[in-house]
Amino acid sequence: AGLTAARELELAGRSVAVLEARRRIGGRIWTTGVGDARLDLGASWIHGHVGNPITAYADIFGLAWRLDESWETGSRAFIENQGWANPDLADAAVASQWAFDKSRASEVLDPNRSQNDAVDWFLDEEGLEGQARLLADFRLRHVHADLYTAGPAGRISIGGSALYEEYPGGNALIEGGYMDLIEHLGSGIDIFTNHEVTHIDHRGPVTISTNQGVFEARHAIVTLPLGVLQSDAVAFDPPLRGRGEIDRLDMGHLEKLALVFNERWWPTDHKRFMYVSDSFRTPQWIDLTETTGAPTLLAFYNSETSRGWSGLSSDQRCEEALTIIRDMFGPSPDPKATAATDWSRDRFSRGSYSYIPIGSTGEDMDRLAEPQSDHLMLAGEHTVKNHFGTVHAAIESGQRAASLVLGM
Repeated sequence: AGLTAARELELAGRSVAVLEARRRIGGRIWTTGVGDARLDLGASWIHGHVGNPITAYADIFGLAWRLDESWETGSRAFIENQGWANPDLADAAVASQWAFDKSRASEVLDPNRSQNDAVDWFLDEEGLEGQARLLADFRLRHVHADLYTAGPAGRISIGGSALYEEYPGGNALIEGGYMDLIEHLGSGIDIFTNHEVTHIDHRGPVTISTNQGVFEARHAIVTLPLGVLQSDAVAFDPPLRGRGEIDRLDMGHLEKLALVFNERWWPTDHKRFMYVSDSFRTPQWIDLTETTGAPTLLAFYNSETSRGWSGLSSDQRCEEALTIIRDMFGPSPDPKATAATDWSRDRFSRGSYSYIPIGSTGEDMDRLAEPQSDHLMLAGEHTVKNHFGTVHAAIESGQRAASLVLGM
């Protein structure tokens, strides 16, 4: 969001400075090497490439991107202590995700009911029983909710979730990872890394205090993640008008575990695997070998809903993940390299991305998109109610904020 806004303002002839608390740019976009693999440990996919501003920028910068067909190839499902599920029922569980009509559920039930309630309603409407119900239930609560929306199904507002719209065309990946896009967006812009903002006075020309000095400007665009805004790590004078909206929204807790091997020893007939367990640990695995250039298995889990992992170190979580892999596929070699994210414990993000919980509505995101004063505005994926939780929402919010500044 910040780099997009800065780039648009630079192109319009404005003098711009970007203050970044981290040692690197990109925020929750982070492409890094894990063994022989080049891997996105933050944002990974372009969700719908047709009309998406990400692909528009990629084309401008000459970055290659491609469709990820693994989203369309189905998923095998392994049930803990039972074994591999019926393949047809596993495919049906994936299909149930697309058949799950959140807008209709919102109308039939109530927009402020939870996704848990909506899943119960949907499964009854479909008349699912036995293993078919078990797999669809797990898919909708612990993949669709815990991972894709990144919040507990009991807290996600079905009305808020129904607002989300995906661009058409299917999911895609930038060849080499998202950091290439970030570096192009930031090229030629004055970026001050290791500058942690502590106070913003926006009563007149903006005064921004950091751990390395004070900056003054006519306007400030604040692109702190929702979780950081909620933490009060940065003080605002006067206080933000959107404080109530900020507190009503919620931050998701999606995390990743990557295991890179010397060889691709697991079955290759599917790229996605659902691990069904009562602990909700690593509900989804993806074979990213063709994407990363090395034999790679990537696990997704929600640090808030996975049971028993809250106090584990990165190495311990990767060891537990390897145990799960061996439960699914049998004896395996040790990985040559591993990596684990900690977005929820990262004080510069305090979570993965936003969602609309019970008690909040899309109007809260709309209000955060409005200028906070004549000199300050907010941007970020948490300010775009139809695309929240995505990179393209962040880009769209940065473009919007730049336009507002240019109109002042």
